[in-house]
Amino acid sequence: FKKQELTLLEDEIYLIDEFWKAIALTNECMVSEEKGDLKYIGTSPDDNELVKTACNQGYKLFSTSIDKKMVRICRDGEYSFEILHVLGFSSERRRMSIIFRDKKKIKIYCKGADLEIIKRLSPKVKQTKRFEILSTELDNFSKFGYRTLMVASKIIKESDYRTWIDKIRKGEKHQKNSRLMEKLYDLIECDFDLLGGTVLEDKLQNKVPDTISALKKADIKIWVLTGDKMDTVENIGISCNLLSYDEKIFKIKLSTQQVKNDDVSEEPSIEIQNFLSEFRAFLELSINNNNKNNINIYQIKNKKSENYEKSSMNLSDLNYEFLSDLKEKNLINDFSIIIESPLLNNLFRDDELTEKFLTVAQYASTVLCCRASPFQKSQVVQKIKKFNPKAITLAIGDGRNDISMLMEANIGVGIFGEEESKIGRASCRERV
Repeated sequence: FKKQELTLLEDEIYLIDEFWKAIALTNECMVSEEKGDLKYIGTSPDDNELVKTACNQGYKLFSTSIDKKMVRICRDGEYSFEILHVLGFSSERRRMSIIFRDKKKIKIYCKGADLEIIKRLSPKVKQTKRFEILSTELDNFSKFGYRTLMVASKIIKESDYRTWIDKIRKGEKHQKNSRLMEKLYDLIECDFDLLGGTVLEDKLQNKVPDTISALKKADIKIWVLTGDKMDTVENIGISCNLLSYDEKIFKIKLSTQQVKNDDVSEEPSIEIQNFLSEFRAFLELSINNNNKNNINIYQIKNKKSENYEKSSMNLSDLNYEFLSDLKEKNLINDFSIIIESPLLNNLFRDDELTEKFLTVAQYASTVLCCRASPFQKSQVVQKIKKFNPKAITLAIGDGRNDISMLMEANIGVGIFGEEESKIGRASCRERV
């Protein structure tokens, strides 16, 4: 090997070693031993599977405590890592970080949603071929319905850590101020190097597609509020009959450059306006294709006579009466909407734009909101109830992330699973 080739090989070995150590350490799993076999118990089934995979790769987490984690690395023996601080996972943060001492160095590993990790990578890393290849591969996997995460790390100077931990201790005295703590977390969760990514398959239960088809036939409007990314949501939506290749699917999403540069305006977004313009064009084409009886869409029936009178409505007026009349005459083709959560934030800041969006969305076969936080899930339910007070909202969830959504809906159904029993209790409440 040439010297340059050996250097590259050493770098790759280092990254692989760091990646599997990060998978073994960045989790909230407890370790138990049954008949000589290690068993991992955590709040997240995903974490359990990832830790098992690290174990199979020779990075075996075999002991945990509040301030220490023991990892047995097959080629190097046992290592004890002193845990200095854990920045826990939450649905708002969508990431987990662990700060620890590795020999004489202080390191931080961070594992989380692609979008959250990308905006915390160093600008230099975002220009590398490694970042480009990994981003492309994870996007490709998500198109097949797999859940993806990114893993990152950096070495922290001792002086920087001491300064940061002093601020954290002061901030912890004001625990109610979560925004302050998030700002302090951001001070340390930044300028990361990229270690790699993970891919997990989330299989559908039996008869899910049949159940969803039955609900849609009953004219129940289905909205899916999930933390998954858009490509994953679209693929799962098609596999379970929420979406169809025969219908128009509107995607309201951030551009690749916006994601890469973390550039999301707080103003009512141009993306929503673009969607409404695109929908108008779709509506006009839909009317032209379906208007076999030559119905004058610019006229409505006068309640007092059988004659038609001129209406002020036109294709630029996406109001309830106009769309309702078109729907009644079967002039609107089937369509669905997929929207990303940062754009939901922008949308809900503008009441007029929210009303226009919901006016259109109520005629969609399905609306899927991806990368949604627990607050956004409850906010969507709240906005729908405000928009249509007569609507009866039914929310179904199986995780802690869904509790606020269940509490906001008229009817909340909590499914007992592996993620504690809080979710079930949230739905067992009395409604007045």
